[in-house]
Amino acid sequence: MKKINIVGGGLRSANQMTLEAISIIRSSSFILVWGGLIEGITEILNDINPNWKDISSFYLNNADDTVNYQILNKKVIEAVREFDNLSIIVYGHPKVGVTFSQNIQELINLSKIEADVICYPGISSFDTMLIDKSLDPLEEGTCLVDANRLILYDLNMDTSLNYFIYHVCSIGVRQTDFVSPHETTKSLYLKEKLKKHYSLDHPLELLLSPTSNHSLLKTTHGTINDLEEILKNVYFSSTLFIPAKLPSIDRVNVEFYNDLIT
Repeated sequence: MKKINIVGGGLRSANQMTLEAISIIRSSSFILVWGGLIEGITEILNDINPNWKDISSFYLNNADDTVNYQILNKKVIEAVREFDNLSIIVYGHPKVGVTFSQNIQELINLSKIEADVICYPGISSFDTMLIDKSLDPLEEGTCLVDANRLILYDLNMDTSLNYFIYHVCSIGVRQTDFVSPHETTKSLYLKEKLKKHYSLDHPLELLLSPTSNHSLLKTTHGTINDLEEILKNVYFSSTLFIPAKLPSIDRVNVEFYNDLIT
């Protein structure tokens, strides 16, 4: 039985990988790196296991996203057939907004290769944004959602929850654009969706967490009404944060409240 390890590489630098991840990488037959060379990853890999290759360059700008993933999938299958213990290092956390890692299990099933696919966590953009916002996600409640799914399925939004809306760089866009996403993302769709749930003066923030030890948090403040202008500052890794507002008094469960304070 072959083994495929999908390893979270962290966000700010490779030092954010867990000790477990380092151990897995050290024992791997071969390693693929996807999502760009995380700061410090070259030095770590050359030190603990020099049998690695960066496949990020196959993810082309201005190409059809489906075609990009088909090319990456081919590279993974080639490596899986050749090596019994393959590790794939992805940016951040392998299960937080990483389409590539989501596809690998399905890819293995379709190719009829007998392999165990195991994910190992890394520090994600969500982790770093909680620090950036000094936010406990349980205190007011928090929802993570993909911008395109939010709009496509017209998902209901509870405004008493904090929202982190991912992938605002590619609203309604099929082609990959990680160089100038502000020119292609269709912000009006998201604005029209948010207007169904919030007043135009409700605040929001466009967040870009530090992606290296030498970068700083970038925050663009505004309101729902300003969304199109705000998204002119969007980057490939930006996330839109919409803070919660207090629910109306008629939503309070009085019986439960009385039990809490008794």
